[in-house]
Amino acid sequence: MTQYQCTVSMRTLSEEHAAILARALSVEPDINPERSSRIIVAEGSLLKATFIAQDAKSLRTIVSNNMDLFSLALQAIALGIETTS
Repeated sequence: MTQYQCTVSMRTLSEEHAAILARALSVEPDINPERSSRIIVAEGSLLKATFIAQDAKSLRTIVSNNMDLFSLALQAIALGIETTS
């Protein structure tokens, strides 16, 4: 069976931010664990997410959903930076 895969890398402001994002996003359950999975890791200040799905539609869905989550998490970190400055 063919598997579809996509890896997304995002540079954050620090290793700490990447680690926070990886931990926070890893606890979110997969939308459809029977058809897709993801691996989220922090490598220095880089956040890397690899998505694997059984079909293109499932891959698109999991990537899109996680990009929304990444965006919200980055906004939350940015708010925390602003309030401590």
